[in-house]
Amino acid sequence: MKKTFIKRYRNESGSILILSLLITSIMSIFLFTLIRTTYNEHSLSQMEMINLQLDNIHRLATEQFIEVTVVDQSVTYDYPHGSATIRVTDKDEDTLTFQVRASISSHRKTRHYTIQKP
Repeated sequence: MKKTFIKRYRNESGSILILSLLITSIMSIFLFTLIRTTYNEHSLSQMEMINLQLDNIHRLATEQFIEVTVVDQSVTYDYPHGSATIRVTDKDEDTLTFQVRASISSHRKTRHYTIQKP
């Protein structure tokens, strides 16, 4: 039956090359889409992990932060998976504003905090 179909297809179109190119094209598109989707999911997972680590560094640094008295003075904390730099940007009698810049290799995240003194 299979040979009959191939013979009939060859007779109608003149070559089986068109059918094989069509099947190859469909398989290539499917494979490319599968690889691309897998790569995107892996990249997203890595970015989520880096963001969690940066958030953890922010939390650790703000817990360790000791009030500094000079504006624009910075304190750096080093951790096994990254570092954080805290710089006081403004200080009033009742508020303290500072920024925390956490970094892991080439990834950085900066946040600004304001603390009101009791």
